[in-house]
Amino acid sequence: MAISLRKPGPTQHGERVAIVAPGSHPPLQELKAGMQRLEKAGLIPENRVGADQYGYLSGRDADRVNALNRALTSPDLKTIFCARGGFGTTRILDRVDFAALAASPKLIVGYSDITALQLGALSVAAVPSLSAAMVAVDWPAIAEPEAGLILSILNGTADTGIYGESGIAMKPARAGAVTGPLVGGNLTMVCRLIGTPYLPDLSECILFLEEVGEAPYRIDGLFSQLHLSGILEKIGGLVLGAFTDAAAKPGQASLELDDVLAHWVDVAGVPAASGLPYGHISPKQPIPIGVEAELVVHQGDASLRATEQLTIRL
Repeated sequence: MAISLRKPGPTQHGERVAIVAPGSHPPLQELKAGMQRLEKAGLIPENRVGADQYGYLSGRDADRVNALNRALTSPDLKTIFCARGGFGTTRILDRVDFAALAASPKLIVGYSDITALQLGALSVAAVPSLSAAMVAVDWPAIAEPEAGLILSILNGTADTGIYGESGIAMKPARAGAVTGPLVGGNLTMVCRLIGTPYLPDLSECILFLEEVGEAPYRIDGLFSQLHLSGILEKIGGLVLGAFTDAAAKPGQASLELDDVLAHWVDVAGVPAASGLPYGHISPKQPIPIGVEAELVVHQGDASLRATEQLTIRL
C-alpha cells in the first residue's frame, strides 16, 4: 500500500534546524556537545529544549508540546532534531499540531520514544521522518560516515547505506521479496499506538523493529500484541534490528531471544531478515520512515533498500 507523502524540501548546508525534547530531559553537557557537532557538520541548531526538568520528563507536558508546536509552525524550518528519547512522548501526542506539520512538512529526526511522534506524523499528516541519531545521545561522538549519511538523506542526495545500489546487507530469516512503505521503529512504541489514530495502517508495509532493555518474555508479549491485533499478518515484510540488553535475569527460566524472534517470523509468514544495524547501538543505520523500499531475502543473503528519497527535488 503506497503512501501519498507530504515531503519537505531538502535541508541544505547552513540552514537552521530546531532541537526539541518531547520525552525525557537530555543531559545538558551532552546536548551542548551534540549541538556543536551539528554546527561542525554545517547546520545551525536552535535549542528549544526547556531548562526545567520534571521528573523523568523534559518539563511539564504543556511546555514540551508548546516547544514542539512552535517548531512545527515555523515556516522556514525543514528539519527538527530530537535531543533524546526516554519517556513521555505519548503523553503529548494528542496535542501535537499535526495540521501545521501537514501544511509545512518537516522531517523529525530521532528514534526510541520518538517513534510515537514519527508514526503519528505519518498517520495523521502523511509526513515521513528519519529514525536516526539524537543530539544529546549520539551526536557528541558520532562518526563521520553516519553524520554524513544523515545529512545526505536530509538534503535528498543519499546514495550510500540504505540508499546505496545494493542497500543494507542483513541475515536471511524467511525467503522472499517485497516492496512497500518502510515503517517502524521501537517495538514498544509501535505496540503502544495500537488502537489509536497515531499508528499508520501497516498493511503491506515493510515493518522494521528494534528494542532495548526488554527480556525475552517481554519481547514475546509485544509481538503477541502485534499478532492478536491482526497487524503481524497484514504486513508485507519484517526487518529486525538490534534487540539490546535483552538477557533474562540470572536464574530466571527463559526462552532464548533468537527463539522468540524466530517464532514470530514464522507466524508473520512474510519475507523477513535480521541483523539490521539499527537501534540502541552506535554506529546505527539511519532509516527513513514512510518511503517506498524493497526487501529481498534469499536463502543465503538479504538486503533492504529505500527506493524513494525523504525530500522533494527542488
